[in-house]
Amino acid sequence: MRILITDCGPPGGLLALRLAGAGYEVSLEFSDASRPPDAALLTVSRSGDLERVRELRSKLPDVPLLVLSRISLPEIAEVEDLGCTLMFPGVSRGFPGYGPQQRSSPLGLPGTAVGPLVGRPRRIDRRFVGLLRSAGIRASSRGDMQTWLTVTSAWLSALRGAIVAASRQGLTLDATPDLITVAARAARERLRLLRAARFPLDAGCFCLLNLPESWAIGTVREIAEILRDVRDLPCVPNPEEAVVVGEHLRVLTREQGVRTPAADFLDGFTRGEAGGKSEHASGGCARVGRA
Repeated sequence: MRILITDCGPPGGLLALRLAGAGYEVSLEFSDASRPPDAALLTVSRSGDLERVRELRSKLPDVPLLVLSRISLPEIAEVEDLGCTLMFPGVSRGFPGYGPQQRSSPLGLPGTAVGPLVGRPRRIDRRFVGLLRSAGIRASSRGDMQTWLTVTSAWLSALRGAIVAASRQGLTLDATPDLITVAARAARERLRLLRAARFPLDAGCFCLLNLPESWAIGTVREIAEILRDVRDLPCVPNPEEAVVVGEHLRVLTREQGVRTPAADFLDGFTRGEAGGKSEHASGGCARVGRA
């Protein structure tokens, strides 16, 4: 089976290594129109990337297309008519870059999810799940990925802020208990905001929000210990992506009247790391919500 992966940056490059290791023929560029791939994957992390989705679909009109994203982009609804499948590179022992094989994932940290932008999983979505599982990745199918990504990226982007804040001190997150507490509070603030806006929360997010704060702090501490070993996780937005998430949610905080001081504090660190306010966040703030 031939698989085209259009970029080698993490987490796309890690996924390419995993699929190649499972015996699939992985290529990094499309050069032979007479021999199209059986599936294609590309990564999106900003609004401008969506044009790449359209370009790839125009070149490969009949090839199943998997779009990997760690964050929710309101503009991604523009490519719904292309029939893409969305993938979130979650954490499991089968995902490359996760770290020690014996470690289990903390409850609340999302696993690899695959599904349509809106609606129930389709046959093609389940085919992609089977592809990933055959490469040893514990993927599952999920409906309404746009909504789920909004919730997931909201609290994970706060975690990125804490990681950046710790690095400013020359430390890893697990060595900064105060920042672990702030990150847990920021995650709960973001989930409280989305619950107020009637976004559905999955079991992990429900636990983070509704169990005692000490439980959420313990969960973030477990994640920080994993980060000490592997330095980064494929599921955590990078600083630029975290800025996009923060900008999208800022409008929602005003609409819902829900204060998020801890999340706002951590957003300041990601904005600094990303070089100021991301230009990619402009123009989409008012459209946050379900696709």
